[in-house]
Amino acid sequence: MFPNDLITTVMENPTLIFMGLGAIVSCLLVLMVFVLMRSNSLLRKNLRAVDAHNQGLREAIQSLVARTEQFGEEYRRLQTDLALKGLYQDASDAYLQAINAAKSGASADHIADNFGLIKSEAELLVAIHGVQDTVAEPR
Repeated sequence: MFPNDLITTVMENPTLIFMGLGAIVSCLLVLMVFVLMRSNSLLRKNLRAVDAHNQGLREAIQSLVARTEQFGEEYRRLQTDLALKGLYQDASDAYLQAINAAKSGASADHIADNFGLIKSEAELLVAIHGVQDTVAEPR
């Protein structure tokens, strides 16, 4: 009667019950540690992937910010051009040709001589519409 002998032995020595429970709890803890280590490894791998994705998004945002600034500059330039076109809407063909000559790099003397403008008018056209080949120096 093996089972009865086992039950009698366990009942007479309760430390065997605690040792058995301790062994079961220890096995469960070891199993939990392995599961947690595996989960930690997967989470770290996912975190690296998310970090790489976020870096790509940061670069895309920086590119979009730069393009937005470029569009803003272009928009301001177009507004200025549109305002100038509105100012010159009733201008004579000779005057518009003088503006185009200034945009093409013609000198004030050339414009004054060829388009019937006085020298100060031609200088003003070159100053406003002419090719800007020098950079303003800070004071």
